[in-house]
Formats: sequence, C-alpha cells, structure tokens
Amino acid sequence: MNIEVIDLTSLKSRAAFAATLTRQCVQRRGVVRRVAERRRMPSESPRSSSRSARITRSAASSPPIQRGPKPVAEATKVSPAPPPPALASASSALHLERQRTSMMVAMAQDGSVGRVRSRIRHGKTVWYLDFGRKAEPRYLYSYTGTRIDRAEMARRFQMVLAAEVAVGRRLRDVVMEVGPQGGEGPAMAGLLDEWVERFEKLVRAGERSGNSLREIARWADAGGDHGYLRWWDGVSLFTVDWYALETWSLWMAERGLSGKTRRNVIAALHSFCVWANRRFPTWTIPDFPWPEADEYVPRVISLELQQKILDAIPEPKRGAFLACARLALRPNEARVARVADWRGDTLRIHRGQKDRLVDGHEGGTKKRKGAKTLPVEGDLRTWLERYGRGEPGDYLFRNPWATNPAKQWSETAMKRTWTKAVTITGIPHVSLYEGTKHTLMTALKNAGADDRVLAQLAGHSDFRSVERYARLGTDILRSTLRRIK
Repeated sequence: MNIEVIDLTSLKSRAAFAATLTRQCVQRRGVVRRVAERRRMPSESPRSSSRSARITRSAASSPPIQRGPKPVAEATKVSPAPPPPALASASSALHLERQRTSMMVAMAQDGSVGRVRSRIRHGKTVWYLDFGRKAEPRYLYSYTGTRIDRAEMARRFQMVLAAEVAVGRRLRDVVMEVGPQGGEGPAMAGLLDEWVERFEKLVRAGERSGNSLREIARWADAGGDHGYLRWWDGVSLFTVDWYALETWSLWMAERGLSGKTRRNVIAALHSFCVWANRRFPTWTIPDFPWPEADEYVPRVISLELQQKILDAIPEPKRGAFLACARLALRPNEARVARVADWRGDTLRIHRGQKDRLVDGHEGGTKKRKGAKTLPVEGDLRTWLERYGRGEPGDYLFRNPWATNPAKQWSETAMKRTWTKAVTITGIPHVSLYEGTKHTLMTALKNAGADDRVLAQLAGHSDFRSVERYARLGTDILRSTLRRIK
C-alpha cells in the first residue's frame, strides 16, 4: 500500500495548515497500524480457509509419512522478516512529520516566528505578528494580501511561517515574500547601505570602477547635499513602481538637476534594483521612466591643434599624453603601464587604475576585454627610447616632478598638466579625454577606418560604440566649408 508523503511547503491552503496536518497525522497512524497488522497475519479467503481445515483433519487421522532425514525434535525459531521498504519509508515520513510538528509548536510558543499582538486602530481591533525589535520588517499585518482580522487567523499564519522555517528557510525571507505589495517588505534604507558596501567590495576586487563608487556613495550619503537616493528612506522595496519612480525623478528636476544627471542617478538605482531582484526573486523590477536628455557630444579638435598642445607640455612629462593621443589610451591605462609591457615596437595594455590616488587599486581595463597589443611608432617610440628605460616593474610613463617614490602620475596631475598646456597655446578649453582619445578616433573615423578596427583600438566591447566618433568637430566642419568658398 502506497503511503502518500505530503510536502509541507506545497499545501494549497496554507491558512488551514495546522488543522490539516493534525488530521493527516492521526489518519496516518491508523493506516500504518493496519498495514503492520496485515503484514503480520496470513491473508486467506473463506474458501481457502475451509479447504485447509479439511486437509488438516485428514492429515491428523492418517499416519505421517516419513521421507528423508528424521525431523528435528525441537522446531527452530524463525526470526520475523524485516518490514518492507514502503512501510519503513512511511514510518520514517510519519516520524519526520511528528518532529516538524513538535518543532513548529515549540517555535510558535517561544516566539521564534513572531508573537500574536493586537491593538486598537480607528476604533477597530487590529491583529498582527510581531517579530521583535531587531527584525526587518518587524510587523506582519497580512499574509499574501489577506488581512489578519482575528487571533485564530494570526496563529494559523504563525504556524505556516513555522512550517517554512522548519524546512530550512530563513524567517526574514519568508516574511518578505508573503508581505503584501505595498506594505511590509525589506526597507530601502537598509538595502541601499548593504548594496553600497557590496559595491565597495567589488571595487576592491577590481570588478567595478572607483569613480562609479564615489558617485554612488555621494548620492547615497544621507548627510550630504547630493543624497538623492535617500529619498527612498522609510519606503519598502515592494512600493517601488513606475509612479513612485516618476515622482522621484520630478523631485530631482525641481532641485535643478539636468536630464543627464537624473539619468545617471536613475541608472544607479536601476543597478540597485537588479541586485535586489536577484536577492528577492518574487519582486519584479518595474519599468523605469528615463528622462529625456540631449546626448552629450564630445568636443574634438583638429590634429594640428592637438599637436600644439602636446608641444607645450615639457618633454620629460610628455610620454603619457603621447600614448593617449597616438594609441587612444585612457588616462587610467597610461598611468599604470609598466616597462615590461613595452617591447620595442609594441605596447601591451591589460590593466587600468581604478581610482584617482597614486599607488591605488589596479584592475582590468574599463571594458574588461582582456589585453590589447598596440603598435608603437613615431614620436612616441622616440620618447620611450629616451625616457622609458628602467626595471620591468617600474612605471613606463613617469612624472619626473612627482613626489611619490614611484613617480606615478595621478589623475589630478595629468589633468592639470594638460589644462596648463591648453592655456599656453590659447586654445579654448578641451578636456584631456576629448583632446586625445576622442580627437584621434574622430580623425580615424573621418579617414574611413573600419568600425571594427576602431573598436579594437579604443577597447570598446561593441563596434557600434564608435558611431559617436562620426560626429565631426567644429574645426573640421569649418575647414570643410571653406573648400567651397
């Protein structure tokens, strides 16, 4: 006889769980007892019993027939057969259910899964479960949308929570899962702090950028002037929907934030929501109202103006800027290049600086596409042969005016040196990134270079990213228009 073992976590009617479990335990005890008795007794039908009785009487009146060896005087005692596997599994399942039942009753009595409380609100008695001051969330007023309106229902929900905990689940995860979509649930404030801490660990592991961490920490700072993410304090995760996101975006717009800045802050929250969804799969990421913003077009200059700026930089300090202008390196990649990475006519780029500090954390390149080997020619190779010698672990592009022992460039020092050279030449301000990498990539795009080659040179993961370089600079447009005059 097959004994059905009921999975405690798959009951369709969780509200009637305690009564159903008690009734099934009683029924199973009776079933197991009857099965055990039937196993011990021989099964006989009425006909077979009468026929066996006649055979027994005839055998008693006739002398016994001796065949083979003489019978043993004393009958050997036969040990009882072990119970069949089905009966053993049923008994063990019943024993396991008894243990779980006693565990659930104990947890409900000692308050491990909350205590049943009540209070008067607006003249009505409100029942709820209280999980203690250290719990988050602390209160549960409803179960999957069903309001707790009496003590008996609260105790039954308490038994359901105990059943989930008895099978190995965490009470906090169960409460967050059964909380209604708009009341209970994980608090945004605590989750945001935890997310920032994990982001810091990813930065230390080299998997995230230190610049991104600085911006996120600034937006999540409750005491700062830019703590835009702290708008969600006092709100649960389950209340984050499209309407709340739009209200938050308009709140930032009222404080003078541009569309681009709002998109960046909203993108940070979207990254947080992706992380929260992986932790709480029952919560669905809502649609995000992305604000309209003009796409930023980098300012580029002609190669002639770029060369004037490079000539204004002292030659011993010029190497890092030549690498950015000739090989489209990012400044954080040029800052950490080593002497061992330069091999005559090639330069291997496989790391980047993850923060602005000198001797800070190093990791992979920005796009994490692995190493790229670039050709070294012209004035860059001439500079390397003169100033790039040293030990294999030394920095390749050193700042001779730096105060640190390794003579490493800092991000601030590179920007100041570039800005000073731009001022000397009298050219309108152009940033280091735009005056070197963006200017070179735009010139190559206008010269007809293949997009895949440009993507490999710039280190982009998608060759479609080079489409931005097709936008021509003002100086290039001016020179083109002069041709028809």
